[in-house]
Amino acid sequence: PYERLKIGQKVEIMVKSIDRNNGKVILSYKEMFGSWEENAKQFEIGKKVKGKVRETEKNKNGIFIELTPNLVGMAEYEEGLEYGQDVDVYIKKIDKDKKKRINEHLNVLYTQNFNPPYKATLIEIKNAYPNAKFIVFTTPEPKTLLNYLMHDKKFYYDYEKWLKDTLEVFGEIHHFDYFNEITLNEEKYFLDTHHLTTNSTNYIIYNLENMHKKLDNFGFVLNKNNLQAFLQTAKKEFKIDY
Repeated sequence: PYERLKIGQKVEIMVKSIDRNNGKVILSYKEMFGSWEENAKQFEIGKKVKGKVRETEKNKNGIFIELTPNLVGMAEYEEGLEYGQDVDVYIKKIDKDKKKRINEHLNVLYTQNFNPPYKATLIEIKNAYPNAKFIVFTTPEPKTLLNYLMHDKKFYYDYEKWLKDTLEVFGEIHHFDYFNEITLNEEKYFLDTHHLTTNSTNYIIYNLENMHKKLDNFGFVLNKNNLQAFLQTAKKEFKIDY
């Protein structure tokens, strides 16, 4: 591609075929970057690596992320990403038996800052509906993603501030975003890093409505009285000491 090569530049290439009848020589550049296996060995499941946005599927099912010049993965579709943009990617799965489909098992993780006006926005919403009863809840994230986020000090502090700000406005949260029955079993309860199965969503509803079908060890009511105890327990489970 034009980003790597310039007219007149000297490069090593591979001759793939010679068509003497038509006077053509077919050359390849990408083989010089190693095989699929050689490139894939550089990556491990659960690790964060750098990637570059290369293409969005026409039906917007995903975004192709270049990991190396000869290895591309796929992340969930998100608005706002542009061709060539650098992103951090979180590797969920590498399927060696489906080399051409490795992209289906890679999920992108976008580094976002906590929104400073978040608390003010919550207050504005609450004040706009003074007679409404708000049922505030968090949504679960899979263990591998939660574990990655909590081991980034900034993300952990944003997580803590997010809970504190929400509690200050609404008083309580039905909390599901911690290590529990669903987050610890991502193959069973998650379609991908950011999307739950229908059954998982139903379990959130069962919990909120206190129905008999609700899961054990999934969800509890977080408030100002138990927040610090929860954060201390969470730190032990995440194995962090900030």
